[in-house]
Amino acid sequence: MVEGLRAQGRRAARAQAVRRRDRRIRGGHQVRGQPRAAEGPAGGPGGEVYALSCQVRSACSLFLFSPASSEEGTGLGKMFSDPNLLGKLAANPRTQKHLADPAFIQKLQMIQQNNKLADGALQDPRMIDVLGVLMGIDIQASTRPEGSDETPFSREQPTSPRPQASSSKPAQNTAPPAEPEDVEMEDEEDEEAQAKKAAEAAKSAGAAAYKKRDFDEAIKQFQSAWETWPKDLTYLTNLGAAYFEQGEYDKAIETCEKAVEEGRSLRADYKLVAKALGRLGSAYQKKGDLASAIKYYQKSLTEHRTPDILNKLREIERQKAEDDRKAYIDPAKSALAREEGNVKFKAGDFAGAVKEYTESIKRDPTDARGYNNRAAAYMKLVAFPEALKDANEAIKTDPKFIKAYIPMYHMQFA
Repeated sequence: MVEGLRAQGRRAARAQAVRRRDRRIRGGHQVRGQPRAAEGPAGGPGGEVYALSCQVRSACSLFLFSPASSEEGTGLGKMFSDPNLLGKLAANPRTQKHLADPAFIQKLQMIQQNNKLADGALQDPRMIDVLGVLMGIDIQASTRPEGSDETPFSREQPTSPRPQASSSKPAQNTAPPAEPEDVEMEDEEDEEAQAKKAAEAAKSAGAAAYKKRDFDEAIKQFQSAWETWPKDLTYLTNLGAAYFEQGEYDKAIETCEKAVEEGRSLRADYKLVAKALGRLGSAYQKKGDLASAIKYYQKSLTEHRTPDILNKLREIERQKAEDDRKAYIDPAKSALAREEGNVKFKAGDFAGAVKEYTESIKRDPTDARGYNNRAAAYMKLVAFPEALKDANEAIKTDPKFIKAYIPMYHMQFA
C-alpha cells in the first residue's frame, strides 16, 4: 500500500516537471542541458520544431506515466493499436513520405503486434510525426516554412524585435504573379446571339419586300443580313434571287458563286449549295449561255436531286439540241455534200454515199433531194426499210418531187 502511494507520487512529480518545462519552452526559455534545435535567433523556425517535439514528448510522457496506462500495462503501445493507423498516416502529408520506407512500415506493424516495443519508439525521430498524428496535433499548422514571417496560429509571435540574419543572397521578390485575365465568353456569346437576331430580322424584312416585288429594298435587307451575320448561306441565295428577279443576271451570278464558295468553307447544308448552283444555271439560261446553264444544272443535281432542276435541265437540253441543229443548216454546204455523195454513188461506194447524203440532209433538211438520193443508196445496200423511210420523208418534204416516187415504186413491186 505504501509502495503504491510512493509510485503514484513519483509519477505525479514527473508529470508536473514535464508541464513546467513546456511552459518554459512556450515562454521562450531554453531547458537546461538541452541544445537548441537550430542555430539562429530565439523563436526561429528551428526553435518551433524543437518546441513541437517537446510538446509531443511531454504528451507521451503524460500518457506513459498516467495511472490508467500503468494499470492496463499497455503504455504508449495503446496509441499504435488503431487498426486504421496506416490510413491516417497516408492521409497526412507530413507522415506520408515516411511510408515510402518499407522498414518503417514493418516497425509500425511490429509495434501493433507487440505493444511493449512502443517504449523505445521515440528513438526514431519519425515517430514524433506519427505520434503527433495519432494524438491529433496539427504539425503543419505549428510550423512555418523557412524565411516566412507568418506566425503559426498555435504559437504567439514574440514581442521583442528580432535582428535580421545576414545573407549573401539578394532579396527575392515574393509578390505573387499576376493572374491571367479571364476571357469573358458569355459576353462574346451574347454579342453573337444579338448579331444573329439582327440578321434574322433583316432577312424577314427582305423576304417581305421580295413578296411585294420591291427588289431594291429586298437587296438592301439581304445584304445587311449577310454583313451582320456572315454564317448563314440563305442570306446570299436570297440576295441572288432578288438580283435575278430584278434582271441583274451578272450580279446574280456573282452572288451565287460567292454563296457556293462560302458554303464550302462554312460546311453549309448541301441543299443550300445545290440551290445556289441551280440559280446560277437559271441566270446563265436567261443570258442565253445554254452550255453554262446545263453545266450548273448538272452540278446542282449532283449536290441534291430535285424535280424542278431536273425538268429545267431536260428542257434546256432539248432547246440546245434544236438550236445546234438550226445553227448547222447551210444550203450551200448541203449542195456540196450531195455532190460528193453522187460521186461516191457512181463509183460504187454506196456506204460512203449514204454518209455524204446524211450530211447534206443535216445541212438542209428541207431539200427532198437529199432523202431521195440516200434512199437510192440504201436500195443498193439492200436496206429496204431505211430506203422506204427516206422515200416517204422526201414525199412529205416535197409532195411535188416526182423522183421520190420512183424508189417507192421499185420497193412496192420489186
